[in-house]
Amino acid sequence: MTSQMVLRDEGQNLEAQNQQPGAAHLLDEWSVTQTQWDTDTNRAWEGLLTQGNGYFHVRGSFEEGLRDEPQNLEYERKMQSVTVEVATHQTSRQGVYIPAITGYHPEVRQTVINLPWFADITISADGEEFDMAHSDVRGFSRRLDWRSGVLTRRVRWATEAGSVIDLVWERFASQDNHHLFVQRLRADVISGNPQICWQSGLTADVVTNGHRHFSGITTDASNETLACEVVTDHGDVVAVASRVVCEGPEGIERTSSVTDTGAQIECSTPLAQGQSAVLNKYTALTTSRDNELDPALTEDPAARAYGVAREASVEKWGQLLEASTKQAVSAWDAADRADRAALIDVPHLRWATYHLLRCTPAFEGITQVCPKGFAGEAYYGRYFWDTEIFLSPFYLETNPAAARGLLEYRYNTLDGARKNAREYNCRGAKYPWQSGTDGTEQCSLWEYSDTELHISADIAFALAQYVDRTGDSEFMWRCGVEILVETSRYWVDRVDWGEDGQAHLINIMGPDEYSPMTRDNAYTNWMVRFNLNQAVRWATAMKRDAPEAWAELISRLDFEEEELQAFSHVASNLPVPYDEERKLVLQSSDFEDYAVIDIDGMWKDRTKPFGFYAPQEKLYRSRCLKQADVVSLLTLFPEEFDDEQVESAYEYYKPYTVHDSSLSPAAHVQVAHRLGKHDDVKEFVAKMIAVDFDLSRGGAADGMHIANCACIWQLADLGVSQ
Repeated sequence: MTSQMVLRDEGQNLEAQNQQPGAAHLLDEWSVTQTQWDTDTNRAWEGLLTQGNGYFHVRGSFEEGLRDEPQNLEYERKMQSVTVEVATHQTSRQGVYIPAITGYHPEVRQTVINLPWFADITISADGEEFDMAHSDVRGFSRRLDWRSGVLTRRVRWATEAGSVIDLVWERFASQDNHHLFVQRLRADVISGNPQICWQSGLTADVVTNGHRHFSGITTDASNETLACEVVTDHGDVVAVASRVVCEGPEGIERTSSVTDTGAQIECSTPLAQGQSAVLNKYTALTTSRDNELDPALTEDPAARAYGVAREASVEKWGQLLEASTKQAVSAWDAADRADRAALIDVPHLRWATYHLLRCTPAFEGITQVCPKGFAGEAYYGRYFWDTEIFLSPFYLETNPAAARGLLEYRYNTLDGARKNAREYNCRGAKYPWQSGTDGTEQCSLWEYSDTELHISADIAFALAQYVDRTGDSEFMWRCGVEILVETSRYWVDRVDWGEDGQAHLINIMGPDEYSPMTRDNAYTNWMVRFNLNQAVRWATAMKRDAPEAWAELISRLDFEEEELQAFSHVASNLPVPYDEERKLVLQSSDFEDYAVIDIDGMWKDRTKPFGFYAPQEKLYRSRCLKQADVVSLLTLFPEEFDDEQVESAYEYYKPYTVHDSSLSPAAHVQVAHRLGKHDDVKEFVAKMIAVDFDLSRGGAADGMHIANCACIWQLADLGVSQ
């Protein structure tokens, strides 16, 4: 369904003609304005307009929801390849996520969970409830201001009873108080004399990937306050409290009600032509994790949530927004790269940056950033290599404390990584392909959890980058060397020694996830050598510069200094496959043993991933790359490869690479730029932008591809130009 929608700015007639007929949205330097609404793209808009502040995130769903889209449908979801998975179709998927709050799903293991929907505000006029899909909508626009984070929706509604009402919703996640979400809905009567009724609620009748995660729900309501407390299946407590304040002509009637899963306040008043009324809603979220992380907190979550909501309701909207915007502008001052955007257009660069800033973790050392940027339920809120390889450069440049926090999470989950290593009869630490809150492996697909091992070395890479950039030796002595030593111990046990006298990594999947169980993947081996050498480098430095801390560490780890020699021995004997005649880094030593297939002939519809046209078994025996592998290596160590080697690898792997991963175009655009291939640069930049921002693809429907957002930002920061 498509409604006729037009743009309305302050002071403009809502029924004025759109200056760009047919445009679904308009971009300017600091905002995006959605000018048309339809059911096909609604979920993508919900992802693209997600708001948050690092503590919590709220999908950009309509406050009132959609009548035909219940949010409590239970269904079965199993772990499978996200590239070709066909998700359960819904036109709308509301979502509230706190990264530190997870639950257990019977099929997919640990997952971030959907929390009570608190943004609910419905409005009725003369007994007719407003619904975007069913009401007579004469005008519409929805604008997200990336700098302030305010999401504004404007609608002209013609009721069945003959009234015409302008509605304006506004909301923002406070950047000043990370527990606070602020909303208001203004109704202006253009014609008629309707009886207006608002219903503002909280509901815990929600599911996550089809599963319910609350073992207990408590609700309460008065004529001014709503409260809902849930206990998750992990035993965490989440409290939500809202203060509802109505402003308008005298005689506003208020009632409240509760159910087993929700609470609601109703405000009702007659309005005449030319009159207005406003509903303000101040919502606070707190959790028992807050108390664990800050022993100074003495109040329980419910009391703290009520206090935050009550205090916010005393302040004016403008004061709360000013305080929030001040913090947001400070973050933007460090992150904005519009002055360097020679190739990436400024609006898409800032849209991507907005989501990166939104995802900056508020729980330092406890969480990271999931691949969907906590804007949906895909990837289950877990942590992959995306953080260390793609996101860390953004935070390292704009917010070094946040970059350190991401690494601190890896240190805090080192025991989980040790447990993973023991399960494979290895010493040291093996970081999981999909990490939960404790660092244990959450991926139930063996082909990834058993063979995609490079993540441990990726973490070592990000660690070295951070310390080399910041000079933070204190962090290296306290956390970093232990990570490097323990991951190196794992690699020493994981390699196999061949009759050729060399160490080999066999049964390996590199970044290219269509090539598992290979031998000596070049990316993995190079990164493992780096990991081992960095362990030797920093252990030696720690022994010299922090001898007491070094003595304590080796005693605690039962570490023999001779192990450093073993690290060096493996590093110097671990090959990176290379064809000297062609100046070509081979993806793996057995890469050219795989079959060459007719990719172009098989790929009937390029709007779908190639993986839809080839079964996994065929992909696994073919020269078909899901994403950049050797090309990714070239971007991480550009100084290690000359232009001839880079050109050889780029041209060799290009026809085999299908870019079924959103991470692939960014690596290719960097290499194409280095080689002066301007047409390729344009092509891959367009692919990067299309990942989420092309509405026809629906890429953001289940959340933002946050690593791709970081790559968009990084290209601008690198000064990419034609």
